[in-house]
Amino acid sequence: MAQEPATSAVPFREWPGWGRDWNVPPVPGEMVERWQDAYRRFGQAYEGTAKRPPGDVGAAKEMADASWNVAVLWREIAGTAGLPWWLLAGLNAAAQAFEQQARDWHARSRIDVDVIPGHPRARRDSGRR
Repeated sequence: MAQEPATSAVPFREWPGWGRDWNVPPVPGEMVERWQDAYRRFGQAYEGTAKRPPGDVGAAKEMADASWNVAVLWREIAGTAGLPWWLLAGLNAAAQAFEQQARDWHARSRIDVDVIPGHPRARRDSGRR
């Protein structure tokens, strides 16, 4: 009869010191509340895109703004003194993802849509001044 292979894997929540001995400083509650509010608004903007026609410039602008606000708050949280490197790496990766998403949505918000939804017609602003 074959035995199951021995494993050294320990469920995450059973790690010694989980959540209390990692010396991770707390993120100020006010900052957490602002992040939660920004992420809630991001979720609402995302849900709003499903209710609008493809290529809706207003929805794209709302997504760009909401994404940027979440990214800013990820960066602000990463500025908390004393955070370990692995947490900073995760926070900065999250901020970068939301910043890129904000850029993508911003580009979409600058495109007007022709009669056929989703087919670009012309840029409103070429960005040249």
